[in-house]
Amino acid sequence: MEQGRQGDRRQPSHASHACPRLEHDHDAGFTPEFSGIEDFAGTVIHPQHWPAELDHTGKRVVVIGSGATAITLIPSMARTAGHVTMLQRSPSYVFSMPAHDSLAHALRKLVGHERAHRMVRRKNILFTRATYKASRRMPKLMRRLLIANVRRQLPRHFDVDTHFTPRYAPWDQRLCVVPDGDLFKAISAGRASVVTDHIDRFTKTGILLKSGQELTADIAVTATGLTMSPFGGIRLSVDGRETKPSDTMAYKAMMLSGCRNSSSRSATPTSRGRSRSIWSASTSAACSTTWTPTATTPSQPSSTTRPSNGCHTWI
Repeated sequence: MEQGRQGDRRQPSHASHACPRLEHDHDAGFTPEFSGIEDFAGTVIHPQHWPAELDHTGKRVVVIGSGATAITLIPSMARTAGHVTMLQRSPSYVFSMPAHDSLAHALRKLVGHERAHRMVRRKNILFTRATYKASRRMPKLMRRLLIANVRRQLPRHFDVDTHFTPRYAPWDQRLCVVPDGDLFKAISAGRASVVTDHIDRFTKTGILLKSGQELTADIAVTATGLTMSPFGGIRLSVDGRETKPSDTMAYKAMMLSGCRNSSSRSATPTSRGRSRSIWSASTSAACSTTWTPTATTPSQPSSTTRPSNGCHTWI
């Protein structure tokens, strides 16, 4: 916040910044240390550093991981690959949703883009909240419904209990959406499969599992997430002096002491807002109440918090 004088009266002007407290570092994909990976004769790829020249046509592919990246990557690769295997340590809850929102398309035609956006956004937030609350209040019922939804889309002989039945209750971790059920379609068609096991080591021809099974692979995709970067790599300074977050105190997990016009929202999966909604939606709701201008008295000198490398207000 910057202040100027107009006679004896101070006129505050606000330059507010809302930043992620922890954000994914898109320049640094996270890959665990896999024993024997240097012996593998095939290609190892992290999705964040996908080579444009990669041709997986007819190749045997193993995708390590079962998060959003793996869920959407596998059906796409399975269209032309020889076979794609999703290798996971433990199952997660997944459910199908349409890739295109027919209600949104209809509302755009009826009420226009701006009003349709507000209505669809509210609908999506209410749906997420309702699903979350139902999962917390009736975990056994929601567990049965989610697993039944998966079982309905897979062949009768498929081992849903092993590969799609988690040990935890719904929304103890985030649910993963399968657009148009395309993952289940790929599995049903035999173009993709799921293996639930732990990796022992890489071999020359593939991946050896703890159970003794070996997955033969030409390409191994490590869909194992991203590293985290505090404030998305932004360095804060107050009146030209750099401020270290470790030297400040946090107010309501959002505002930092000494940074009077700066706010942060946690972007980790375990945070209060992030666990149930995307970061931008939860930040928008929070900032609508955070940035309330207040009168500044002479006894409260102005401080201007500025990002050293270009923070924007993401609201």
